[in-house]
Amino acid sequence: MIEAVFKTAEVLDSKNWTEATEGKNAFVMFYAPWCGHCKKIKESYDSLAEDMKKNYSVIIAKVDCTKNHNKDLCKMYGIKSFPTLKYFNEQTDPRGGIYEGEREQWEMKKFLDEKFARTCSVVNLELCPEAMQTELREYVDMDTETRAAALKQLTGEVDAAKERFRTDIAAIQQQYDVLVERKKGEIAAVQPRLKAIRRVIKGVAMAEREAREAAEAEVRRAAEMAAREAEEGSCSADGEGESCDDEEDEDEDE
Repeated sequence: MIEAVFKTAEVLDSKNWTEATEGKNAFVMFYAPWCGHCKKIKESYDSLAEDMKKNYSVIIAKVDCTKNHNKDLCKMYGIKSFPTLKYFNEQTDPRGGIYEGEREQWEMKKFLDEKFARTCSVVNLELCPEAMQTELREYVDMDTETRAAALKQLTGEVDAAKERFRTDIAAIQQQYDVLVERKKGEIAAVQPRLKAIRRVIKGVAMAEREAREAAEAEVRRAAEMAAREAEEGSCSADGEGESCDDEEDEDEDE
């Protein structure tokens, strides 16, 4: 049986998945007992699980996706072919990252050593800042039920904060709508007078411009008339012109 082959890999299912993987680094094979590729990887995966057994920061596990109680779990993690190898740590998406490397034991171990280098985490509290160690240890030391109750309480506080925010936003939106309507009403009340005064200002400006243009035209006409009169009342250099002729006749009579 394939179950015997993976004797060193931790068996996970829908019941113990959360408790076994929460806050931990995990390398999980989702498989089907009848799968030929799963049987082919058995020796390498078994060696990997044995080799990593002393590394308490990483769990090497397996999930049988053919079991009815695991089908929803496998579906949730997007398992569509066998075997699918996934890794989980604080940097991956909640659905985990897909391992696509070679399936030899040493290649998988090299990958895990790189991905799961010791960093501040629940299993490496000594690498965390002192203040964070205290906070994390408080929850680590709790039993499962107490931890679940604490999670429920804190989640409830977050949900309550979100609900208060939604309520406050709704009130602000309602107030905003009132202010918008008030603005529209105030503008509508002023608009007729505003249009009237703009019309008057425009009309006055137009009348003033027309009056100015008319005055300028009158000044030009007067200047042109004066110029013509001056030209008609003067003698040219050769003595032409009626007034000039009259003066010459008078001189001859004398």
